[in-house]
Amino acid sequence: MGFGWAGNILRIDLSRKKIVREPTERYARQFIGGRGVNVKILFDEINPRISAFDKDNLLIFGVGPLAGASPLCSSRTEVTTKSPQLTAGFLGQSNFGGHFGSELVYAGFDHIVIRGIAEKPTYLWINNDEVELKDATHLWGKGCIETQATIQGDLADEDIEVAAIGPAGENRVAYASIVHQTSDAAGRMGTGAVMGSKMLKAVAVRGTGKIDVAYPERLAEEVEEAYSVITSAPMYKELSTYGWSGSVVSNLKIGFGVVGNFELGYWEPLVKYGDGKFFVDKYAVKSVGCQGCPVRCMHFVEVPGVGAGVHHCLSYGSFTMPIWNHDTRFMFRLSQLCNHYGLDFGSVGGIIGWLTELCHRNILDYRDLDGIELRRGDKEAILTLVDKIVKREGIGNVLAEGTLKAARKIGKGSEEYVMHTRGMDKHPYEFRAFHGYALATSIASRGDVIRINPTWEIGYYLSTYDANAIRENAMKFVGKEKWEKALDPNEYEGKAEMVYYFENATIAVDCLSFCKHVIPYHISYSLEIPVNLYNAITGDEMTVDRILETSVKIRNIERAFEAREGLTRSDDTLPERFFTEPVSGGVSNGKILDRAKFEMMKDEYYALRKWNVETGNPERRGLEEQGLKWVADNLETYGALTKKSS
Repeated sequence: MGFGWAGNILRIDLSRKKIVREPTERYARQFIGGRGVNVKILFDEINPRISAFDKDNLLIFGVGPLAGASPLCSSRTEVTTKSPQLTAGFLGQSNFGGHFGSELVYAGFDHIVIRGIAEKPTYLWINNDEVELKDATHLWGKGCIETQATIQGDLADEDIEVAAIGPAGENRVAYASIVHQTSDAAGRMGTGAVMGSKMLKAVAVRGTGKIDVAYPERLAEEVEEAYSVITSAPMYKELSTYGWSGSVVSNLKIGFGVVGNFELGYWEPLVKYGDGKFFVDKYAVKSVGCQGCPVRCMHFVEVPGVGAGVHHCLSYGSFTMPIWNHDTRFMFRLSQLCNHYGLDFGSVGGIIGWLTELCHRNILDYRDLDGIELRRGDKEAILTLVDKIVKREGIGNVLAEGTLKAARKIGKGSEEYVMHTRGMDKHPYEFRAFHGYALATSIASRGDVIRINPTWEIGYYLSTYDANAIRENAMKFVGKEKWEKALDPNEYEGKAEMVYYFENATIAVDCLSFCKHVIPYHISYSLEIPVNLYNAITGDEMTVDRILETSVKIRNIERAFEAREGLTRSDDTLPERFFTEPVSGGVSNGKILDRAKFEMMKDEYYALRKWNVETGNPERRGLEEQGLKWVADNLETYGALTKKSS
């Protein structure tokens, strides 16, 4: 199909043992790749009435046209499915780095669409044009990392890239992940549980092909320019040295972090002893990163008495603040365990934090937890609970369904203490004081702010970075001076437009397979870098405005998918605690969300999206303006179309 794309979509029906190929071209020019093509296929091909574990649910891996073609930060893989994690079975989107995405296009494929259920444990082996379903009986029960090594050994090729599930996915834990290499994971959405329900243990890929590039010399120039921008940015030195290891302490110091189940805004033991920079200085052997990344935000560490391996940034937030832990050695131990099992870090941190508060308040005790006495920071109790969850033993069988579903089963008023949006445990960010984050996480396509990360608010206050440079960078690239007031975390004005912009920017980056941790939030706010790379690779003349228009279209399809599943405005919300209990302690002490102003931000956001303000969902008029009449017709078929604005 020309330059940039591998040109093929691989379709696998596990039930029928059927393997077919189709051209990518029918989707690519309109939806680019990665996130865009994935959600288009999912919307078109699954019935909204099915469960996440139905044989007709799809599990889709997809990359964009930068993967394999650009040598810079371009190997992100998008995983899309109907999620078991959210209570209403909404859209499941996740994304992981490493080298899998590039290897997939080198093998000749842009997307893998998997349906059905295998009759026995199976793994998918893609060796360039040769595609095979192989017996995985000997792999069932193994951890994610061991599975990858075993497949590489069985096939006598250590360069094979593998994405695998562990025991958590096999046992359909609702927040099971798919893990690539040692720490890159498609987490949060239960993608591993869907993969396990299909009896699919792993996807292994080896590709020796290449992607044709329209303008190789121009690409080299664009890569050189991008490298210069990234490595000269305000946060580069910090990130390339420590990754995100200092984020816990810095977040607490600026009032952005939370401790426990959103119980405190500051905890001195964590600030004093839980410094991730100290952990890196003491235990890191070298920095590591995804394919072509100059930042290299992860570390290979060796921790005496614990083990060695790659340490990922997400464990700092998930396995310190929410679970009352200031022991960085235990943080690493728990992260290694979850990578072995294939468990989402954020969900584990959230459910342990919730249980800990319930026990602290004497709402639950050891009799409710199979004899486990859970106290704040109790390491052995935490490890025992994680083991029970993965094996679905006793109380673990309840907790494996996710925090909100567990609360509804446990009762005793425990549901009041679940900090969630649509059943998704919240990241430990202080939404009561950072209002852009509050809006972003409430309306996000998966109820999780990590997908739309408005770091401008943090940059406004961070003392460890050049906050003024970050702020000026944002204003320069976005070019909207009226956002000046909205840069203040405590303001409500202007937040909707900022979230709207950065959400669109994130979608664009996810479609291209560029790293959103580099662009557009933490290093540079410009989309010009990935767009220029795209143009050099494909020969197209894409503009930033045009790719953002494509993002708007894709976001409408995502919201239509959720509307078809039953989502309404009332689901775009935050825990009651955020509106009734002020922050306790720290810089954000006393801050609280104003409900009326929060709803006002939502009104403004819906209006920008041209969604109905009363329902929060797309209308026919707005969809047809985007060339999405077929989406409107589909929604009308299922009785989910909002016909006119209020």
